[in-house]
Amino acid sequence: LSVSPDNLFFASASDDSTVKVWDCRRLERDVMFRSSVSYNGQEGRILSCCVFGLDCQRVASASSSGSLHVWKVEYVGRVGGAGGVERYLGAAEVRQLAPSEGAVLAVQAQGSSLFYITQMGGVHC
Repeated sequence: LSVSPDNLFFASASDDSTVKVWDCRRLERDVMFRSSVSYNGQEGRILSCCVFGLDCQRVASASSSGSLHVWKVEYVGRVGGAGGVERYLGAAEVRQLAPSEGAVLAVQAQGSSLFYITQMGGVHC
């Protein structure tokens, strides 16, 4: 799990090759068992994910197939100072990496830098 820096949503990694985005505000009001957005553009089990970026909308997802995807959660914001999300539009892919070092085991953001480790012991920034 990874919570967006602005606390609007969180992302969850899954064994079914998806990353799901959950709206924090909706979960406060009533428990829903349906995600707001589901990203399914990656093969293999999703082992790790993190939300990062100045706009708080980028997600990096690490896969057992050896790929790292960076994508953006697209949504329409609330108007009039209320903050939050009016509705989610989907996910837009930004970048893909395949370091050829086995599974990408974990991904983490620190500031504007993205770090990931691979099955072969590689640590990358």
